[in-house]
Amino acid sequence: MPSTSPVSDFDAAYRRARDAGATITREPYTTTFGSRNFVLTDPEGGKWYLGTNALGYMPAYPLADCVFF
Repeated sequence: MPSTSPVSDFDAAYRRARDAGATITREPYTTTFGSRNFVLTDPEGGKWYLGTNALGYMPAYPLADCVFF
């Protein structure tokens, strides 16, 4: 089962992925517990689940700070 990778700036991560050519598989949505998520497919067919964490936990290197493509 896939997990959601947390991002530090949700809106910027969404725009960056879209502008880099990712196919947005599921547009941004808010879960019942307050997290915001979206799903994309990269040019090689890999599926990415990105979003915020409603509990406030953020890893040392959020995915939004990495280069998508």
